[in-house]
Amino acid sequence: MKKKHMLFIFTALNGGGAEKVLINIFNYFDYTKYQVDLCLLFNEGVYLNDIHPDVTYHYLYNTGKSKKYFFSKKLYKLTGLNFFLRRKIRKKIREEYDTIISFAEGTSIQFHQFLLDRSDNHITWVHTNFVLNHWTAYLFRKKDEELFYNRMNKIVFVSHDAMKQFNTVFNIEESIEQKVIYNLIDVKAIQEYDEILDVKKKRFTICSVGRLTEVKSFDKLINVVALLKDNDYDVDVWLLGDGTLKKELEQQVKRMSLEDNIYFLGFKNPPYAYMKNSDVFVSTSQVEGFPLVLCEALSLGLPIVSTKTTGPVELLLDDEFGVLTKHDEGSIFEGLRQLIDDEKKREYYSEQALKRASSLFDIDKTMNEIYSLFKN
Repeated sequence: MKKKHMLFIFTALNGGGAEKVLINIFNYFDYTKYQVDLCLLFNEGVYLNDIHPDVTYHYLYNTGKSKKYFFSKKLYKLTGLNFFLRRKIRKKIREEYDTIISFAEGTSIQFHQFLLDRSDNHITWVHTNFVLNHWTAYLFRKKDEELFYNRMNKIVFVSHDAMKQFNTVFNIEESIEQKVIYNLIDVKAIQEYDEILDVKKKRFTICSVGRLTEVKSFDKLINVVALLKDNDYDVDVWLLGDGTLKKELEQQVKRMSLEDNIYFLGFKNPPYAYMKNSDVFVSTSQVEGFPLVLCEALSLGLPIVSTKTTGPVELLLDDEFGVLTKHDEGSIFEGLRQLIDDEKKREYYSEQALKRASSLFDIDKTMNEIYSLFKN
């Protein structure tokens, strides 16, 4: 039987949740039935070495800071001409495919539209809440983004709320199939991961994982730690991740004399050893589609405190499987305080987290949902 030939388009394999989910999907693909290609727009990221050996890998530019890419993007924004962007991917990708998938919003779907004649089945993934974080708007001219989505056959969302918010921003033709598929999470592998690391905590420890960027609101978390300290709570916070705001956040910690409480531990792949050794997991993000790190925290049985954003609300269900808070620092402080003070509540949410992970995440089910997309 002839294998179906698939092409995935993605920006780069940096240390984000969508990147890790894509790597997970590749790890569970049935390569006896599918031939899989990956086209990265930029040849960079911490997960480059994790691409499955059966995946054929292409890239367009060495880096997102490429002068040629910057010029081509600028030309399109100023004049509407996309000749150079189009030529770049069509010179690299010359084959025809059974299905082409852009695995993210933004530049992935922007380049996807140049290959519409290379397949009869086009799918794109949406990971964000477009109402709260329409971060892709700067990439497109006028109604181009909506036009590109209307050229797809199917649009996949990582949560029901992400789909709902998407449809308040864009007018999508009824003929285009819309479907929710939760991120692929390997609960057993997460729970059984056993890396020998000398991870020791000195006191009650709060863990947070994510890129050090504005949308993650780590500056708020630092202010919350100051509030905890002012109220005589002796805690440590482990921040796992790198990003553009690292120096700024480190300066904030120093300015507030929290060097003995907050530790920047850098990007960890995977972060499970640190997460397992912490007492509470916290997310202070402004926006989350369906956060991988929260899924991992559930799989590890960690009590969770999270701001109310799209993914966490759907995962934690009105405080049933974790504590949801408003986005202000006082609310985050109260959410953490109640778990620090109440060991029984931590134990309860730990048990609830494991229940949620076991009921929600099923690799075979998720992969079968993905395979179903490939049927024209």
